[in-house]
Amino acid sequence: MSILNLKALKALAKLAPKDDVRYYLNGVYVEFHKDHTLHIVTNGHYIAVYRQEAAEWSENQAEFNLIIKRDDIIKAKLPKHKEIGE
Repeated sequence: MSILNLKALKALAKLAPKDDVRYYLNGVYVEFHKDHTLHIVTNGHYIAVYRQEAAEWSENQAEFNLIIKRDDIIKAKLPKHKEIGE
């Protein structure tokens, strides 16, 4: 199963440029692989990568990638998790 880590996305989005003319740098690039997911951001001078192992992978699921715009990530709300026993 492919997983987007919203906490990692929000942390990496802070490193992405706000209004770069290279539109593809204004977000977080995410690659979904069979055994892991990569969250990548760069401004052309530095790069930050977060790797998350995949829980499981369906045989009919294809590997793919996408760019999520910085503004969309910043506006997203983190889900509230309850501790076990609450």
